[in-house]
Amino acid sequence: SDVYKRQALLGPTKSAILYPNQEQFSNRSLSYTSSALSQPLEVTGHPRITLYLSADAEDAAVFVVLEDVAPDGHVRYVTEGSLRALHRLSTTVSPPYRDAVPVRLYDRAGAAPLEPGEIAELSFALLPTSYEFQAGHALRLSIAGIDADYFDPLEAATSLRIHWGREHSSGLTLPIRPMR
Repeated sequence: SDVYKRQALLGPTKSAILYPNQEQFSNRSLSYTSSALSQPLEVTGHPRITLYLSADAEDAAVFVVLEDVAPDGHVRYVTEGSLRALHRLSTTVSPPYRDAVPVRLYDRAGAAPLEPGEIAELSFALLPTSYEFQAGHALRLSIAGIDADYFDPLEAATSLRIHWGREHSSGLTLPIRPMR
């Protein structure tokens, strides 16, 4: 039956949760692809993204997906993260639970509207993962201001600009586990 032909990260599945070829998302996004890996690379934990961006409005949504690009061009989902710019500030208030990522209150008092045109820093964790990229594969980071397949669009920014360079060190930090 068709149910056994569904593909998940680890192989065939009966699950309704699927991880199809991510190429469609990548094609609609700003994407950065590494060179092919010369050896396997294990990423275990919370990857972290820091983006310096400017927008034409007081709020923006940012969606980030880490992907595995096989030598044949097949793009596979690894993990993702998202954040509304309005909630970019973290707090030093201790939550009533232990968390490995920056704490945000997501309330009106902690909201920080963007100044249209000014550069703001957004730093957030992607969902935790444990994934081994094979030698010959590449890593791809895709960044978008909308993910219409799963989220209603925010009525906010229509233009986002990611800033790179010495003063604005946008980047991805991977929790790399040494190969055994």
